[in-house]
Amino acid sequence: MIRTTSERRESILSKLRELGSVSVIQLSDEYNVSKVTIRNDLDNLEGKGLLIRSHGGAMQKTTSATESVNSFKSNLYVNEKKAIAKAALSYIDNGDSLIVGAGTTTEHLAKLLEEFDDLFVITNGLNILLSLPRNENITIVSTGGNLHQNSMSFYGSLAEESIEKYHVNKMIVGIDGLNIEGGITTHSEHEARFYKAMLKGTDRCIVLADSSKLGKVSVHKIMPCSDIDVLITDKNISDDCREYLESLSIELIIA
Repeated sequence: MIRTTSERRESILSKLRELGSVSVIQLSDEYNVSKVTIRNDLDNLEGKGLLIRSHGGAMQKTTSATESVNSFKSNLYVNEKKAIAKAALSYIDNGDSLIVGAGTTTEHLAKLLEEFDDLFVITNGLNILLSLPRNENITIVSTGGNLHQNSMSFYGSLAEESIEKYHVNKMIVGIDGLNIEGGITTHSEHEARFYKAMLKGTDRCIVLADSSKLGKVSVHKIMPCSDIDVLITDKNISDDCREYLESLSIELIIA
């Protein structure tokens, strides 16, 4: 359920990634808001360099690594993401081997790992690589692969094959959406395949997700909620979602 202007604009960007273009009429009907509101949304996103306005709608803009959808998403729910990342630290120990997925919440976590002096970290996130501390006691491995510039993440067969070479004890990832019926989903087929490869090579799955992601569902299914061992979110999680996750014996942490 879309509750805020920021959520609606993030959803519009997701649709652009899927469809390539959108119309004001289509978005007005889907989000049940006025055409004026949608035009304001599109103008705002164009002003941030995230799309190109067209007659009656907008088109996707090809972005660079420094001008990505991540740059927009990183400004959403910042306090919640920082609190979630800080809470995740208690699930990491010296000597751990980790897969850290690309994402804006996991980026906050990466910046906090300087307090550890014995970690092995493999990631598909260019933003994660750039955020990890330069500490000789932290071994950093990039999956390589094709770079998806919108999400600053590597994907494809090379990235998946890189993951298959390792077995780590913890997987720490952000998500696009979690839905009671649909489980964890994503807008990207490539991302879904990569996450499934990660699951095969890890002992424990830790999901970092601000509450805006809970209740959302996208096209490609990654895994059922029952595959999650720990989910860290914020206080705005709905009662229904909380009860469902706890019924699956998922360790639910409210940051």
